[in-house]
Amino acid sequence: MNIEPVEDRCPVEFAVNMIGGKWKLLIINRLIRHSTIRFNELQKMLEGKIFGRAPELDLAIEQKRQQQILTAIQKGLVASAHDLSEGGLAVALAESLFGASKLGAKVNISGEPVSELFSETQSRFLLSINPENKAAFEALVEDAICIGSVTADNKLVVETSSDSKVLEADVEDLQTAWKGAIPCLLK
Repeated sequence: MNIEPVEDRCPVEFAVNMIGGKWKLLIINRLIRHSTIRFNELQKMLEGKIFGRAPELDLAIEQKRQQQILTAIQKGLVASAHDLSEGGLAVALAESLFGASKLGAKVNISGEPVSELFSETQSRFLLSINPENKAAFEALVEDAICIGSVTADNKLVVETSSDSKVLEADVEDLQTAWKGAIPCLLK
């Protein structure tokens, strides 16, 4: 995929444009109607500011999930870990691949693509595990869902459950866009 220079582009805008402008109205609608789902980075890009109710934070869920993941890490079951915060799953996937020596990822999402990729809801993490550790990991970490695999092709590929390709990009192109975030925000 050929991507234009990043000087005048924000990474979130870049990602939205890769998915397609058709999602923009849907994003705004979901921002207004679903107070537990946050899209701060998209909202800032589309509206110029962040507004609305802050999502509720269930500290019991947060503590439980973090303890389960910490235990899995201490047992050697986790190869890598990344929180899903600003920018959601899309940004966490990209950041996890930066500097990963030509590695990529193929991911399958089941819900509405913008919600699945950019939601900033609480207590979510992107973890990679070796296949031989999958059963032990899933027994330890409740609600863990396998969404894909690490590849050796230096590409991030995201598909829906109906095998529709939502995103395919070279990791270097994503990193170039990501590196432009601070200059973009300072404008």
